[in-house]
Amino acid sequence: MFTKCIISIIFLACLYFIVTSSSHYANYLITSGWDNATIPVERSRIFDMYLKKFNKSYGYDEYPRRLAIFRESMKEIARLNGITGARHGWTKFTDMSEEELSQFLLSPRSDPGCASSYEVCTSNVNETIIPKNKSQKVDWRTKGAVGPVLDQLRCGCCWAMSIVGTMESMGVIRGYGYQQLSVQELMDCSTYNKGCEGGDMTALYYLCKHELALATEDHRSHDGLSRNHMVQIVGFDLTGSVPYYIVKNTWGPLYGEEGYVKLATNRNMCGLAEEVAYLDVF
Repeated sequence: MFTKCIISIIFLACLYFIVTSSSHYANYLITSGWDNATIPVERSRIFDMYLKKFNKSYGYDEYPRRLAIFRESMKEIARLNGITGARHGWTKFTDMSEEELSQFLLSPRSDPGCASSYEVCTSNVNETIIPKNKSQKVDWRTKGAVGPVLDQLRCGCCWAMSIVGTMESMGVIRGYGYQQLSVQELMDCSTYNKGCEGGDMTALYYLCKHELALATEDHRSHDGLSRNHMVQIVGFDLTGSVPYYIVKNTWGPLYGEEGYVKLATNRNMCGLAEEVAYLDVF
């Protein structure tokens, strides 16, 4: 009887080990939807949380590659968080390679033939110190002068979205009320710029020369160390220990602070001060 009990206990222990091991091993399997075959792939609980947060999924071939990119990004996030008081964390781009980010999110420059076009709409700009009796804090979002954050998806049209966003804001500031204008029309019609393949502030030349009145968005909707990105500055705050600009990006509301980022002033962060354009509406 004692021998049977010992054998039973050993059998149950072995059975528990087999079940536990099988369950543990199953956590490292991804099932192919094509042939129902399973192959062992290293899983990451944190990466799976990231995928769930941003509603992403990958097959067994793509998962390891994305996991490797994610881990490198996490190392960089940890490094940056140890440098300054700024907080860095996940975005929907954390598992994308630098090549993908450059290809799909940044904007190549427009045709070199546009160089002379700048002269038409450009004037000399002198540095001006804001007097202390002027407002040290401005946020046009609170005044209803800034439209919704757009997502350029895999289209290099940040140049068009930023220009159109500035036109919309200036319309409100000048008393015309808010209207969402067509990004697609500017992309299609602007001389020298290349739609989803890139562009820059030369599109302002097109607006100036032709005195363009863009269609509204509901009529023509958008479906889709060099300076390679355009954004819209919608405010600033000079009251804190680190004065900053409030910048509206074109990477959707899940990026940064609901689609916005804060860049320190007086430091030319990300080349923000190297090429600046301003437009007015009448």
